[in-house]
Amino acid sequence: MHFPQDNFSDPEIRYKDAPQAPDKFRPILDRYFKSYSIAAINQRDRAEINSENYKTAISIAGARRLFLLRKFKTMTDPEQIDFFLLLLQKLCRLNLPVSQTVKSLADANFIRHEGNYWALFEFIAGAHFTPSLAALKHVAESLAALHITFCKLAPEEISYIDELSRKSQTYFNKIKTYSAKDFLSYALLDAVAVVEREKNAIDILPKQIIHSDFHPHNVIMNEDRVAAILDFDAMRISQRAREVAVTAYRFCRQFFVGDRSFDKDAKSIFTFFLTSYEAINPLSPEEKRLLPTLLKDEFLTKLLFVLKGVYEEGNSAWAADLPKFLSAIAEVDYFL
Repeated sequence: MHFPQDNFSDPEIRYKDAPQAPDKFRPILDRYFKSYSIAAINQRDRAEINSENYKTAISIAGARRLFLLRKFKTMTDPEQIDFFLLLLQKLCRLNLPVSQTVKSLADANFIRHEGNYWALFEFIAGAHFTPSLAALKHVAESLAALHITFCKLAPEEISYIDELSRKSQTYFNKIKTYSAKDFLSYALLDAVAVVEREKNAIDILPKQIIHSDFHPHNVIMNEDRVAAILDFDAMRISQRAREVAVTAYRFCRQFFVGDRSFDKDAKSIFTFFLTSYEAINPLSPEEKRLLPTLLKDEFLTKLLFVLKGVYEEGNSAWAADLPKFLSAIAEVDYFL
């Protein structure tokens, strides 16, 4: 069994020369450091929708230090940005592997420069997920620990995350529900029927805060250990079993991408992920029964979101993901 590569399959993190560096960034870094010199600034070498990220090397008192400088693109509310960064600090104090923020000289979590909001983080060296059982085990454990920690947030924090997530123009807000008629032209009626049969069962599953975008390019690995979980911008309240299903699929399929040779089948790899997750945060029998349905539901929702955007709204931003979502629906039965 071999799957085509997707946008999560390349583990290497690449950078390119940043335009107008260092002059463009000096006024920003002056807000963080008094005496320093810029050694190098390189921009993340991939298309980024939510942010721009720059690997920033500076010298302070003769010592070279690395930081990640982030420009927020889709998150433009300063109150929301401050909440997001404070939450990262809280997760860090709770020993979760997340990006560590750097305060400005004015003790602010972020700064505003030329109409844009910027934040600085300690740089985390590593790569994205490369398939190995040890790495998969730690990804599953990290997700389980994250879900447990989310449940410990204060009620007002949970409420605010829920409020913010409902305002975003993401697939789960724009596609609240669907039926067979929405997919008549796309030969996906069998998958829709499966989800519709289980709609009531899905609706009564327990919900909590989830990361909502846990994929191989949102973790940085040091060998087989998760060094950091990235990009909490899409947090929302939903079924944790939904995130377990989607995350397991996204990571497990990387074992079978291209011409990689692996001595286990897809179902056993998925089971390994699930066992690793449940060693920390057990799922109920009903949650486990509904994993394949939740996975189909998630990708049907994303697929319809893209289709409506392309054909009804003239928005092609996510059009390149259509083949990926179609493949995901077809591939569910390999894993579950």
